[in-house]
Order: sequence, then structure tokens, then C-alpha cells
Amino acid sequence: MGVVDITEHLNHCREADSTVRGLANDVLHFEQNNIERLKSFL
Repeated sequence: MGVVDITEHLNHCREADSTVRGLANDVLHFEQNNIERLKSFL
């Protein structure tokens, strides 16, 4: 699952449990950090 998918799911499921949303946000930030780190290799 990528950044776009996670963002879409977060926006679609606003009533989801805060724990689940927190985990999804953690994954989103992890993926965004990976993207920024790997840009130097392009």
C-alpha cells in the first residue's frame, strides 16, 4: 500500500477507530520518509 492508497483510505474512513487511524498515519509517515530518503538515489 502506498502513500496515495493510505491517504484515500484515511479520507474515506473518517469514523474509524482512533487506534487504527493512528497506525495508518504511522505507516503514511514511514512511507513518506522512505520516499524522501530514496530521492537521493535518483
